[in-house]
Amino acid sequence: MIRTKITEMQINERINTSLVVTSATARKTKAGKDFLTLELFDGEDLIVGNYWDWAGQNIPKQNSILNITAQVTEYLEQKQLNITSMTTNHEAVLAEFMPKADVDIEQAYKDCYAIASDIKNDLLRQICWEVFDTLREEWIVAPAARSVHHSYVGGTLVHTASVAKITSAIVAEMPQANTDLAIAGALLHDVGKLWTYNIEGISVEMSDEGILMDHLYLGAKYVEELGKKLCNTNNTIDYNEATVQLLTHIILSHHGVQQHGSITPPMLLEAHIVHHADTLDAIQEQIRTFAKRSSGKFTDKIWTLENKPHIRPQYTDECLVDNSTQSLEK
Repeated sequence: MIRTKITEMQINERINTSLVVTSATARKTKAGKDFLTLELFDGEDLIVGNYWDWAGQNIPKQNSILNITAQVTEYLEQKQLNITSMTTNHEAVLAEFMPKADVDIEQAYKDCYAIASDIKNDLLRQICWEVFDTLREEWIVAPAARSVHHSYVGGTLVHTASVAKITSAIVAEMPQANTDLAIAGALLHDVGKLWTYNIEGISVEMSDEGILMDHLYLGAKYVEELGKKLCNTNNTIDYNEATVQLLTHIILSHHGVQQHGSITPPMLLEAHIVHHADTLDAIQEQIRTFAKRSSGKFTDKIWTLENKPHIRPQYTDECLVDNSTQSLEK
């Protein structure tokens, strides 16, 4: 069966394709008729499908692969599938649908470790080294989100490396900022995500810890305890409570405002820098991802960015190349 990518599906088109089940829920219409709602994944994108003619049969299991026949519809400006038939696909393998990064995860790890090694403050450098040494396997696999940005194996690590590099560039232009504190905050701002998600096949699900405490608290708690532990076991490092407090504040405040999940708003320059570096990298990744899935001038609407389409970077490059060419010709 030829697989149709979700981004290629057109409204009112009838499609036959294979998709992976991330969730399936039995429901009833207002008239009391059973139907099935499924969240389906093609390796890059998610789409909701409703199987109205489902007659209370077995509910497909998470990570099962289905052959789907459906009509592409639209609901609340999002594509949906009106499923008319579905059968289990026994030929495809789940690995074909695993979300993949188009960056080198190992290199991202090396980059983070190298950036940590440049920190001059002994306590901050040792905390960062310990985090990347002891949690290496967790860094290599942890996604940064279920769907918003960097939602693939190793996504948290790739995002962290990028935020640290953006932070480094910003502090270079801000003499009032403490470089060591800002860089350490950037490297550790999302460490709590190492315990926030569970990967089940192709599905990324919130862990119990992630649901109950969120990654900001988990990360700050871990770093605070680690700082004390390092100083108790290493006589060459002096514990400085104020330094660790500033570092954990960056972690607790990096989402900016409480409406976006911050436990507290940023209250020091370095916290503001990390917050904006984090936001910029997340925006960059969302635009990049949506730009890959479309052609022409605009992306599809990006719901996390005011639900607006954005101009594709490829279009911007084309405009600037054309302008440069015209200037040379003149």
